[in-house]
Amino acid sequence: MVFKEQEDAGIIERMENLDQFKKEHPESSFMPFMGIFKPDPETKKCRVVFLSNFSDKGSMNHNQTMHAGPTLNQKLSTSIINLRFGSKLCCFDIKKAFNNISLEEVDQNHLRFLWFRNLEEGDFSIIGYKNSRLPFGLRCSPALLMLGLYKVLILDSTNDSFPLMKLKRTIFHLSYMDNCAFTAEMSECLLWMYTMLEDIFSSYKFSLQQFLSNDMSLQKEIDKIQETEIPTKSKLLGLEWDRMSDTLSTKPIQLDINSSTKRQVLSTIASQFDLLNFNGPILNRARLFLHRLQCRPELDWDEKLTAPLINEWKNICKQANSAPSIEFPRNFGARTDKYKLVGFAYSNKVLFGTAVYLYNIIHNKLEITSSCINC
Repeated sequence: MVFKEQEDAGIIERMENLDQFKKEHPESSFMPFMGIFKPDPETKKCRVVFLSNFSDKGSMNHNQTMHAGPTLNQKLSTSIINLRFGSKLCCFDIKKAFNNISLEEVDQNHLRFLWFRNLEEGDFSIIGYKNSRLPFGLRCSPALLMLGLYKVLILDSTNDSFPLMKLKRTIFHLSYMDNCAFTAEMSECLLWMYTMLEDIFSSYKFSLQQFLSNDMSLQKEIDKIQETEIPTKSKLLGLEWDRMSDTLSTKPIQLDINSSTKRQVLSTIASQFDLLNFNGPILNRARLFLHRLQCRPELDWDEKLTAPLINEWKNICKQANSAPSIEFPRNFGARTDKYKLVGFAYSNKVLFGTAVYLYNIIHNKLEITSSCINC
């Protein structure tokens, strides 16, 4: 079903004669892929991801033969901080962002894949497809997407009016891959920005989706077009955003209480996504526990821990997992306000850490931006 939809949309193209193509193009290659299934109703149930890092034994994979390109995305932490300026915020996604970028014929020959002719009718004979557009999963896909957005929002804005040019640059600097946003201080300005999006992206065949805003007047306009109901709380670059209270919160801590080896303890601690380390103090006991295990070289990574150590770990997990999610205001202030960075550092025999705050001079407000704790 996914490939049928992509074929109808011109994203992929079926090959007429696979055997003849292989004879005429011995330099061509075929990529492995897999389906990623998500039960999330807001996204497709299945997404095809090409495994460009896989290859037959003794041969090079696609990632090894292509240039990744420069890292044009901002750091995720920088993107989160940029989204915290401006009292009014609107976020949206670019629909099938990678698939909006066309490929040259020479690149299409190297980005082909094999599939069955007709699963519904039980025809399992092998046929070939070529990617006419940039697929998801290639090493170079992020750089090419950001280059495309740079052309749309920066290079092609030189003849625009100043307000429109400023809007395009704002969207570009608040973008992280296909996640985009813009901010304003007044509802009227935010609504004008929203109405300009169609003119900005439609000529490049970029479709937009999943709009959400903390401004109720704009959200009413969005709800008239969007068919799906937008929940009050939604994901925002790995954090949870409550649009009604305009607050961000961290993911709940979920340490695996059944971890019984040094490797499992390390794995469950590392799996706690907290980019800005707001949960750092709560996880201190877990980190110190792991540090003690690592200081015992005689303890193998997969050796089961002793009963006292397992009981201690379970107590650590119960305490950390019961902690509520940390909630903090999304909005620092206006981009035109004056700010100061305020840093703090602390160390003792077992830990050292830092915390960086942004001080809004005009509104006399102090907000934490990030912290770091190490054993």
